[in-house]
Amino acid sequence: MTTDAPKTDAPKTSAPKTVAKETGASKIEFAVRAVLLGSVLLGLGSFRLSPLAAQISTRGGGFAALVNGKPITFFELEQSVDRRMLALRGRNPDSLLEGQRPRVRSDVLSELITERLLLGRCDGLKIEVRTDEVDQWVQMQIDDARSRGDDSIGDVSDFFDQWEADFGENEEQARHQIRNRLRIRQLLNSIYLPEYISPAELRAYYRNHPKEFSTPTVHEFRQIVLPMNDPDRLAVLAAIDADRVAGKPFVEIIREHSRGPRTNIKDAEGEWVTTDEELDSFYSPVPETVRATPVGMVTEPLYAGQMIHIIEVMRHTPGRQKGFDECQLDIRSKLRYMREDQQRQRFERELHRNAEIRQFLTDSPRG
Repeated sequence: MTTDAPKTDAPKTSAPKTVAKETGASKIEFAVRAVLLGSVLLGLGSFRLSPLAAQISTRGGGFAALVNGKPITFFELEQSVDRRMLALRGRNPDSLLEGQRPRVRSDVLSELITERLLLGRCDGLKIEVRTDEVDQWVQMQIDDARSRGDDSIGDVSDFFDQWEADFGENEEQARHQIRNRLRIRQLLNSIYLPEYISPAELRAYYRNHPKEFSTPTVHEFRQIVLPMNDPDRLAVLAAIDADRVAGKPFVEIIREHSRGPRTNIKDAEGEWVTTDEELDSFYSPVPETVRATPVGMVTEPLYAGQMIHIIEVMRHTPGRQKGFDECQLDIRSKLRYMREDQQRQRFERELHRNAEIRQFLTDSPRG
């Protein structure tokens, strides 16, 4: 029995969204995620205690919760919250993050409680993980990184050095965390019961989720981009118009006249390849104009945001719906995962119902 204690839209830019590596992201981030339940205890980035955690560490702290008589201290809770906040930093403004800290603290405490219950069940069932199994898991992460072309983690020693840099835990502590995660994974694997997935269910999922099984429409275009505050913009536009009348190739016009940010890509040819969804990250009227412009045509100047765009459309590649035969293995895997997740949630709810849990978070000092 347990005793208790807005989505914001990022502003559009006149350049399309790009997928980039997050700065400061852990080189072993994906390895850690592979064994985490949610993101309990671990986060990303180098670790530093919050003022609250530092204060608690010097005065001895107190209990954030008792799980079957075993404590979760405020100190270890704040360590975990700091890791979670670091994982979120860079994707959210700091001012917004600090406002979210009480909610993050509550979420992390719930995860820590669930983790303690799962490890308690592991103890009861005598589920253990040998040292060589931890070593095998670490080596698998190193091999996986190499297969993706990342040679920065050369051996096991490098792996644990990186772990300490990212999470502030030495090799002994890291091995303890990994062992616990692997124990939990073994426990959860043991509770999953195979459930029959009928062909009718596969087809129903395919019919009801068409976007999951279609390739996106792709637009390819070149563009000249000029800042609206460029004092020479009128003269540049006149020169561009004269070059076009003279039949000068558009690529050469781009190389000579494009002055906007991130335009000189692909050997200064100003080329963009975007999906239909990514195209919407441009300011209007760029998206609707690109979609409506025939291949090989050049638009008139488009005034969008703080930029002037002149665009030559090179190619429209329509998306296509994948056939059911192409997708059914993926659908079966997804439905199996969903069933297993439902079983896991039922199992965890049962653990909570049969446990004695006391939370003291409402009496905790606020960071």
